[in-house]
Amino acid sequence: MDLVLNDLVYLRDPEKTQEKMGAINQMMDFQADYPFIYLISIDNEQYAKLFFYPGDTPNTISLIEIGYVDNSILSDLHKIQVEDTFRTDSGLYLGMSEEDLKRKKGDPTREDGQYYHYQWDQTFVLSHFNTPDYSEVVRFSKDRKVDYIRFGFDYP
Repeated sequence: MDLVLNDLVYLRDPEKTQEKMGAINQMMDFQADYPFIYLISIDNEQYAKLFFYPGDTPNTISLIEIGYVDNSILSDLHKIQVEDTFRTDSGLYLGMSEEDLKRKKGDPTREDGQYYHYQWDQTFVLSHFNTPDYSEVVRFSKDRKVDYIRFGFDYP
């Protein structure tokens, strides 16, 4: 179960996120269904999209999506440049092989073509985070390298 991105963003822990990143909620796009902000890697190749759910306290990030940048993301005004590429606390990163992913995460709960889905026991998640569902989704490119990661809590 991943809860941290680059030791900068902590899922459902607004105090730690604000300590590392400042008041990022002030820079989010609140016109979207789920307010968000992009983090962009220093080489402009990768993004992390941080989602804030309506009703949460400021700086509470509940879902993170990591992928490769396209022009629409670079032109978005709601972004922060960071000095590194992205890695989760369990060591997931874009470009890792399918074999490396399985070494770190084990077999997926469900496999769907180019997607691996990982689920956790809902009783554990609810008792520790007061939210019902946590999941991770990993997508592979044609050469079976990770090209997209999404992890976090579903909107209740």
